[in-house]
Amino acid sequence: MTKLLIVNADDFGLEKEINDGIAKAHREGVATSASLIANGGAFDHAVALARESPKLDVGAHLTLTRGPSRVGSPVLTSTEAHSLVRNTGLLPQSPTALAARIAFGTVDMRQVEKELRAQMEKIRSAGIRITHIDSHQHIHMVPAVFRIVMGLAHEFGVTWVRLPVMWPSPHRGPAAPPLQRLKSKLLSGLAIWNSRLTAGQGLRSAQYHVGIEFSGRLCEDTIERIITNLPDGIVELSCHPGSDNAHLGGNHPWGYMWEQELAALCSPRVLEAIEKSNIKLTNYSGLNS
Repeated sequence: MTKLLIVNADDFGLEKEINDGIAKAHREGVATSASLIANGGAFDHAVALARESPKLDVGAHLTLTRGPSRVGSPVLTSTEAHSLVRNTGLLPQSPTALAARIAFGTVDMRQVEKELRAQMEKIRSAGIRITHIDSHQHIHMVPAVFRIVMGLAHEFGVTWVRLPVMWPSPHRGPAAPPLQRLKSKLLSGLAIWNSRLTAGQGLRSAQYHVGIEFSGRLCEDTIERIITNLPDGIVELSCHPGSDNAHLGGNHPWGYMWEQELAALCSPRVLEAIEKSNIKLTNYSGLNS
C-alpha cells in the first residue's frame, strides 16, 4: 500500500513571522498545506502569501479559544454570543474550561455555530478555496462542536476534516513527553468517537495523525524517525514553522521552537528520508483528484 504524507502547518495568519515560515517551508521544504486562522492578526498577509503559492492547500483553522470573536462585540450586555464571548469581545483562552462549559450546557451552541460560520465566511470571502477543516487547540474534537463542524463542512463544500487518530506502533517512532503523549491519546479517543458521526456523510480524514505530541518541538531527528516508521495509508503531520522565536515567544508563551521546526522541514536529510522511504508528499487537493 502507498504511503501518503500530508505536512500541514497550523496557525497560518496568526503572525507575519509564522506566515513567512510556512511559506518558506512550502517553497523550500516539505509543507504541502496550511490551516488559516480567520481572526489572526496577520490574516491579510497570509492570504497574500497563499495567492503567491497556488500549490499550497489552505484550510480553516477554526477557533473558539483565541483572539477576537467574529460575531461578539466588546460590550457588557447583549452580544450576539454572550455565552461564548467575554465582555471584552475576546474568545475564552482555556479549551479545557470551554469544553467543560459545553458539557454542562452553559454555552449556547447556536452561538458557537454562528461564530464558526463567520470564520469560514471570512476565509471564503478572501478568495480562499477551503480544502480542509481543523482547529486551534483541537477544540473541534469536542463532540458537540464536531457536529457543527460537520454541518459547516457540507455547507462550504469541504470534504476533509482533521480527526487526529494516533498512528500505529508508536514505540517504533520517536518518544514524546508523557503529558503530550497523554494529550494525544485523549484526542485520539475523541477522534475515533467522532469518526462514527462521519459514516455515510461524505467526509474524509487522514487515517492517522502525528505531530500533536511534538507540538512546537519538531526537529530533524524527530521528523526523520517519523518518516522512517510511517505506516501505510494517509498520514497527516501537523507542524508549526516560523521565524523570530523571541518575538513569537513573547506573544505566545507556549514554549514552541518555530525556527527549529522551519529548519527541520527544509532539511535535506528530511527530503532524503522521504525519498528513501518511498513516501509520496501530497495534500488534500491531490487526494481529491
